[in-house]
Amino acid sequence: MYEFFKHNIEKRSDLIFYEVTEEEIINAQDRMGIKFPKSLYEFYSEIGYGFIKGSPNFINRIMAPADIADFVCNNDVYSYVDRSIYNRNEFVFMHIADEDFLTIEYVNGREGAIKYFSRKIAETYMEFLERMLQDPNYYIKK
Repeated sequence: MYEFFKHNIEKRSDLIFYEVTEEEIINAQDRMGIKFPKSLYEFYSEIGYGFIKGSPNFINRIMAPADIADFVCNNDVYSYVDRSIYNRNEFVFMHIADEDFLTIEYVNGREGAIKYFSRKIAETYMEFLERMLQDPNYYIKK
């Protein structure tokens, strides 16, 4: 499903990704008490987690499963984040910088648009990845 992305990782130095095991995914889901959105689960299984470098001002890190579990469970690592700026029906998956995260609409196991502070930046996770490959900071320019 994500062959186009894998192909780019092999050719580009601005894409740095690390493998994720099934056990890591399951452990994170168990900690959170919810399953990952299907597209993110599949991305982890095929690609992993990592960085889409763009500007030196942004991290642009698709978070590891354990990091998302830390965020959802409000562990110390992410205790500084003001949760009120994120809608309850959105699933954090990408760390941009400081308190800035990208989210996937996620309600009752169904996923929707990708959002940056509740502003839709892509209809689907696939569209988001395609756009990120073209311009890693496109979501800032909208």
